[in-house]
Amino acid sequence: MRLVSLLPVLPAFALATLLGAQSGGNVLHHYDGTAEATSRGDGAPWEMITVLQRYPWNQCCGRTKLCCVEATLQDNNPATPEWCYLEVRGSDVSDALFPLGKPDMTAGGLLFTMPLMLTFTTPVQHWSFPLPACVPLPLPLGTGGAADFYVGFRFNPAPMWPADGVSCHFSGKAFAQPGEQYLSPPKPMYAAAPKPGLGWSFNTMTGALVINTGDLAWDIGAGLFEDVCQPLAVNPTRFTGAGGTGLNPNYGYAGIWPDVAGQGDMVGWRVRTVAPPSSLCVLFLGPNLLNPFPLDPLGLSGLLCIDPLISLVQMTSSESVCATQSNAVFAPFFGGNTGGTFCLGAQALTIDMNNTWHVSTACTSVL
Repeated sequence: MRLVSLLPVLPAFALATLLGAQSGGNVLHHYDGTAEATSRGDGAPWEMITVLQRYPWNQCCGRTKLCCVEATLQDNNPATPEWCYLEVRGSDVSDALFPLGKPDMTAGGLLFTMPLMLTFTTPVQHWSFPLPACVPLPLPLGTGGAADFYVGFRFNPAPMWPADGVSCHFSGKAFAQPGEQYLSPPKPMYAAAPKPGLGWSFNTMTGALVINTGDLAWDIGAGLFEDVCQPLAVNPTRFTGAGGTGLNPNYGYAGIWPDVAGQGDMVGWRVRTVAPPSSLCVLFLGPNLLNPFPLDPLGLSGLLCIDPLISLVQMTSSESVCATQSNAVFAPFFGGNTGGTFCLGAQALTIDMNNTWHVSTACTSVL
């Protein structure tokens, strides 16, 4: 990523504001909670660039629709309105350079787009964008890179940037800060190791599509129609929030790739649900199923994505993100000592006071 595309976050405006009514879904994000900087993506300010965050199938197995998008954006001149486009894209697995998939930047790969006119009241704001109708996502029964999807923003040229122009916050390893303190994958999952392969940018003018350097995770959250289960890592001595180290618990890449053996990370999972607080939540753990199957024969809506070998139970607590009403956090647990070679799936079932059963998406931790 070129230095001209980076701008340190303004600390005076660390308290972001939320725009618009919350509606839509349960948010999944892989931003670790601490911003290294803000960026318009890989390119020059006078170029049109799209920044995209990847949502791999095995981090949200069973998802069907995208209902809202959340993001932290920055504009150093709030007096001027900013135009950009929200984009949702499918995956392209036909490129030999990216055999595990890349954003499909063709017209056919564009699943949804929406123009946005943003009027900032402070230079840094957290935005919630309810989609007019939930966007169907591709291949709900699929596995592998073809079932991934991408969410991001296409930024118009901003020749005056960084003095004026919209950009997106990210966590990572920019400016030699610690950033995403995850265990580098010993085997490729979404891109050639050791890259996470989840943060991307596309230069419309040059046609360059790249995985952003610095283990980047854009502060872009996908609000899914289903309840969401997400992995996390716990280590208060490492995830202090200082210098871009991530918050504790860490829901960034460290949640997917915790450093259990080397740094003593503990592991866990958060379930976000539309069920009200004090609902019963059951978390199931086990290997990922290569062929998830529908739960319709059991009278449930959703897919079973893991082989449920272990179950944990607790009550949910209040939370409000998009349509989320409550959450349950199962943590911390010792993750064993497999050296980052064992994939453990997690999926939840939440039962509310009306005896309505809510099946979550399934996620993957690499232990």
